[in-house]
Amino acid sequence: MKKTALRSITLLTLTVFIAAGEAQAENKDLKKVLEEQGIYVETSKPGIKLSGYVDAGYSYNFTSRNAVQPLRSGNDGANASENGGDFNLNNFKLVLEKPLPEDNSLSAGFRVDLNIGEDAALRVGSNANDGLSALQIQQAYVNFNLPMGRGLEVKVGRFGELTGVESPERPANLNITGGLVASLLPGEHVGLMGTYSLSENWTVNGVIANPAWTTNGDGTEFVTGTNKGNSAILTTGSLEYQNNTKNLTTKWVYVHNPNGGNGILTSPTVAGAGNQVANEGESLLFNHNTFWSPLCCKDKLLLGYNAAFGFYDNYANAPVGVAPREYNESYWGVAGYAKYLFNSVFSLAQRVEYIQSNDGAKFGTVGSALTPTNLNGKNSEALGFTTTAGFNLWENMLLRFEYRADFTHINDSAVTSASRNGDETVAHLAAAQVVYSF
Repeated sequence: MKKTALRSITLLTLTVFIAAGEAQAENKDLKKVLEEQGIYVETSKPGIKLSGYVDAGYSYNFTSRNAVQPLRSGNDGANASENGGDFNLNNFKLVLEKPLPEDNSLSAGFRVDLNIGEDAALRVGSNANDGLSALQIQQAYVNFNLPMGRGLEVKVGRFGELTGVESPERPANLNITGGLVASLLPGEHVGLMGTYSLSENWTVNGVIANPAWTTNGDGTEFVTGTNKGNSAILTTGSLEYQNNTKNLTTKWVYVHNPNGGNGILTSPTVAGAGNQVANEGESLLFNHNTFWSPLCCKDKLLLGYNAAFGFYDNYANAPVGVAPREYNESYWGVAGYAKYLFNSVFSLAQRVEYIQSNDGAKFGTVGSALTPTNLNGKNSEALGFTTTAGFNLWENMLLRFEYRADFTHINDSAVTSASRNGDETVAHLAAAQVVYSF
């Protein structure tokens, strides 16, 4: 009897130790998953990551809204036609992602980027006064890797454009507000993209997409960039080089649309137009950019430039019943960037840029209607200076302050401005930003 009881106690003790060991092993496995996968979300498949940020701040517009001003600047304050400022909820961003594994295997994943805030409201087509928020699906695609050669990655859905100089996300850029040259470039595309690494240094991308794109940047641009078509397919591609030491990257990009639809203005008009002839013009854009971090500066200094050139052919015709008249537009711009990290806390960034449009219509509708009629054959140009001071005071939190000045020559008598000097307009903007990333 005693032997039987002793045997039972021994078996019970062993069972407890085994169960405890299994529970400890499960806890270690869970800890490993959390460490390797980041924030773990309960789904049918492991490895899905959740990330994002909250971006808020304050901006003050020293100049009443006019042709030189970014749209967002003109919308700040109690009245879009007056100077002033207010607090801004720029963006609340959520990213849900199942990334592809690093090895070259047959695999699939996805990514969804959601933006909520004032920037999203501007990017979906609303430029009402501050305080208006909207939901924007910035990206939503399925991607998969085909183990062909070095591996071919394919994305299907909505994804970002190829230039990659200034992101639509403010925290990812060197400055708070979007640049003039970046506003000439596309934002997102809806279609199919393929990415292939030719070698350790060279990568090529190709895209077939719908002919409309979202204007790049954070909603601060005054350049419309709309490119709508009914049946055309937009094509874009890039060739990127990165040196062996990973401190220099250069990229060449083109965007072509054989059928430009409404072209450069959302609704191009001709004086007295009641029923305008549909446009089937062509648009073409070239972009080249380079960024370099000198090894001698030990990752403290970053230098770069961005250049763009494009044209639209036959972007607007005369109304029905009026003698046809074609309008063509060419534009170009160049931007220089510099950022220096003084220490682990403080950094200073500078952007200098210039853009020009031979017809002026690329600058879009600001202040009052800029129609192809009163801009045809007249050059318009803008010169911008932006200085941004950044502070990394706490982990995952960024604090920045910015001053911006834009000097613009708009050839249109319909535009008025309190700070106008002949055909010259000047706009000044100060901004502050705080971002927490998770």
